[in-house]
Amino acid sequence: MSPPGTDWVAWHRQYEAEGPLSRRLATVQAHIDRILDQGTSPFRVLSLCSGDGRDLVGPVARHASSVRVEGRLVELDPVLSAAARASIAAAGLDGLEVREADAGAASAADGAVPANLVLLCGIFGNVSDADIERTIRAAPMLCAPGARVIWTRHRREPDLTPAIRRWFEESGFEHEAFDSIADSTGSVGVERLVGSIEAFDPSLRLFRFRETTGYWLDDLEASAPDVVAAFRGIEEGKFISVRREVRRRTSTGSAPAIVAQLAAVAGAFDILLAQLPDRAFREPGGEGDWNVAEAIGHTAHARAGLALAAALAASDRWPVDAPPVVPGVPGAAAASRDELRRRIAMSQRSIERASRSIAGHETDPCPLEHPLVGRLRCGEWLLFAGVHDLMHLEQLHAIAAGPRVVASPA
Repeated sequence: MSPPGTDWVAWHRQYEAEGPLSRRLATVQAHIDRILDQGTSPFRVLSLCSGDGRDLVGPVARHASSVRVEGRLVELDPVLSAAARASIAAAGLDGLEVREADAGAASAADGAVPANLVLLCGIFGNVSDADIERTIRAAPMLCAPGARVIWTRHRREPDLTPAIRRWFEESGFEHEAFDSIADSTGSVGVERLVGSIEAFDPSLRLFRFRETTGYWLDDLEASAPDVVAAFRGIEEGKFISVRREVRRRTSTGSAPAIVAQLAAVAGAFDILLAQLPDRAFREPGGEGDWNVAEAIGHTAHARAGLALAAALAASDRWPVDAPPVVPGVPGAAAASRDELRRRIAMSQRSIERASRSIAGHETDPCPLEHPLVGRLRCGEWLLFAGVHDLMHLEQLHAIAAGPRVVASPA
């Protein structure tokens, strides 16, 4: 399924560079490899919201000589469906088929169940909690005895993965594996059916993808509410409200939640960077005479630098000769797409390390000053790093969509 406002073809390009999604893909494929190592012919698979099939096609091709794999990939997007068919054909996997259909309707699996392996990857982060539970409760009707289900979900607060694992257990599954994806909030779970299978009901609605508004800031608000709320003041040209919101939303113990929101913002950067055409990185970046590559490199440096400054102040390690004003330093003008995506990912890792020193000291003073908001406290700098991110993210969205006036993150 493809909710309005989401370019799923562009979204899948994130897999092509080292990052959270490529690491998640490797984890999913490793589990599929392990399961196929234990499989016997014929082995049936079902992949819902299968995208371009990259989760499944590689592992099945690697095991083609030892186990006969049959099954169905279900994907609504026609471009991704065509890509999956091409990959299957190139690998010579005549036992796999692609159905271009709404994977949230159980009827899309009619004739492809019961399966020995069911993939529910990329679904649970895009549907409601009620739909996640409904899908899990219905999973036994998709499964053969002893079947495995592989699922994915982020661990941003409120972390739903404990409830997901409980729902599987209550539905007759035994927990087999749970992997946290390095340097991200992503996770991969594997469950094995030990209870009874159920009769297949093709009339059942499993899930519907949440609709997006089509406006990037509204869509980001659910996963980064405090960052977006503080940024709204800049949208309205009221920098005093930015300072007020940053202070109101920062308190002792708030650092972990803010870091999770900054991870969501980093993810939004990564998605947009995957979508931009190559030529865009050399175009004006909306900040003085910087190009897009320089502006993104600056963003990665600034978000890590603000968090580090706050961490130094929180741990009483502020250098006596450190400049009190935040400097505006451009990134490398010739940086490539992949280099910039790595820089954003590295900045998030730096933020996570710095937050361990900030936690518990969010309201401690910090000598750092910014020309727009003045001096903030340690935890407030962590939140303001996200506000600064959105100033540049807005510029990137404007570049992707065409010229319009946006705020300048001086």
